[in-house]
Amino acid sequence: MWRLLSMGYILVVGLVIAGCENPEKGTIPTTDSGQKLYHEIGDTFEFEGPESGLPFEVTVEDIWMEDFEDHEDYISAHVKKPNEDDDAVIFVSYTIKNKGDETYTFKDDRFYPNNDVLPNLIHPANYILDVDIAYPEDGPVDDMEDVTDLTLDPGESMEITGSVLTNPRNKDEGAFVWDYDADIPQVLFTRPQSERRDQVGVYDIGEPIYVEDYKDTRFNVTIDDVDDIESDEDVEVIDREYDDSAFLVVDMTVENDGNEDIVVPDALPEINDVHSVDTRRYFIKKGETEPIDDVYINPGEQPTDGRVEAGETLEGTLYYEVRNTSYGEVLKLDAQIYFPYVGFEDYPYYQQWVNYHLD
Repeated sequence: MWRLLSMGYILVVGLVIAGCENPEKGTIPTTDSGQKLYHEIGDTFEFEGPESGLPFEVTVEDIWMEDFEDHEDYISAHVKKPNEDDDAVIFVSYTIKNKGDETYTFKDDRFYPNNDVLPNLIHPANYILDVDIAYPEDGPVDDMEDVTDLTLDPGESMEITGSVLTNPRNKDEGAFVWDYDADIPQVLFTRPQSERRDQVGVYDIGEPIYVEDYKDTRFNVTIDDVDDIESDEDVEVIDREYDDSAFLVVDMTVENDGNEDIVVPDALPEINDVHSVDTRRYFIKKGETEPIDDVYINPGEQPTDGRVEAGETLEGTLYYEVRNTSYGEVLKLDAQIYFPYVGFEDYPYYQQWVNYHLD
């Protein structure tokens, strides 16, 4: 079942993420309490089930995807118009142990993720999907309607293989999560972070951030410098949208080392600013005096000022305008800069944060 995440947590990141100054080292980011943001295949981790309050131990043995042709009957039974290019089945195999002193009875997970021992799959489009343990056919139940007949006694372990009908992109950009409603769920990315260049974490100013690294679309952004301009100062290069506003000024370099063109808006960071919801973004290329315009959603259809061609490097400055809604007071921007992580838009810890105002 498809469900859209909508948590909208507010976060002061600098108080939370530690030990991740250089994601290329492969260090798993942790919170200030030492909790890992994610796990890798073969790791054993413990958590308290939110529905039962019981402690569980999980070890994930494998995550893999199989093509449409291998599961055509199963896919066709669940999809109105099955497509061999858009439909596939992803599997997770794991062992779970009940470390509590009470028997756990499985819950029906179809309408809300409340089964402590079954994970859910985060889809790149920001949906959360249920795991089917009735498929493949040698699963612990013949039909998911019978899942409430299953129990896990104290000290007992169970080997489970679950499947999710999804699309091939989940192989590279999805994640299995337990306790999905938590600020920090128990996460295993379907493509291990150790194999990715676009890793979750904190990046220093001057350090390339791979915002997209999927098939032919690959590009990184380097934040070269950050400054702020208060509302009582003049910004000659920008026609303000608001009479009383402040600007965050971000010098940046975009390197498109993929095989597909991109548009500049795809490479612009987000700003986590708690003062105002009224914002505007302007990007001026290095050597030019006017913000880019003529940006098309499908680059390549015709020449566009906002396109970054494959193999091209673009330098410029982002002017991020924030309206002052503090009753006439001059707004001092104290914003944090980040790139959203695909599928994790509603989990603030799981982003690519720029090391600016994180203290």
